[in-house]
Amino acid sequence: MDLTEKIRKLTEVSSGLGEVGLVIIEKEKNRQALAKKLVTALNQAGYGRSMDYLESLNLLEKSQPFYYLEESGSLNDLMLELIAEFKTGIVSLMDRKHKTGLRTIRFNPNKNSIILVLTREQIESSVQLFEYVGPKEAF
Repeated sequence: MDLTEKIRKLTEVSSGLGEVGLVIIEKEKNRQALAKKLVTALNQAGYGRSMDYLESLNLLEKSQPFYYLEESGSLNDLMLELIAEFKTGIVSLMDRKHKTGLRTIRFNPNKNSIILVLTREQIESSVQLFEYVGPKEAF
């Protein structure tokens, strides 16, 4: 099975279950090239890219499927909190970017879809992550 087919299957399963999907980039040296291929496959599957937690909240509110590709060494704390609350269908986070207070959105997890794209090292530094994600695929 090729990369595009694996991504298509992962997106179908994660959205069908109403869970956050996880794509694992196993080797750091392949990260850049593999990330480009994964982004292309996710875009072809109809997923938009979220750059931060506020953009993720906006996409959830609009019921648009999206992926989040973490750029730093570990998963952002606010994204981890968003992922932890995903199955409940209610996410409340402080808008630290604009300092406008608490932002709460309600959504149906079965009509939304999030795919995380992380390296093995990023996953290992985000200890609680595996408690909150569903289907996984490693490349």
